[in-house]
Amino acid sequence: MDRAIDRFVARLASLGGGDSAIFYYSGHGFQDGGINNLLPCGRNEAAVAYELQSLINKISDLSQRRLVFLDACRHY
Repeated sequence: MDRAIDRFVARLASLGGGDSAIFYYSGHGFQDGGINNLLPCGRNEAAVAYELQSLINKISDLSQRRLVFLDACRHY
């Protein structure tokens, strides 16, 4: 998941950012200590959650408008 998001951010940067960035995520998420996390899907039991705010911070520097669509269950 880290690599996929890094590729997305790198591609956005290579395009010179732009007016808008759109990110769509469908999967599992959870909140821990007020921090929202996305969980990668697959069979890798060593998978590490990805902090949603980290993604938002990365794309905030590259575009004026950020649209983040989450289609995720969220466990507390």
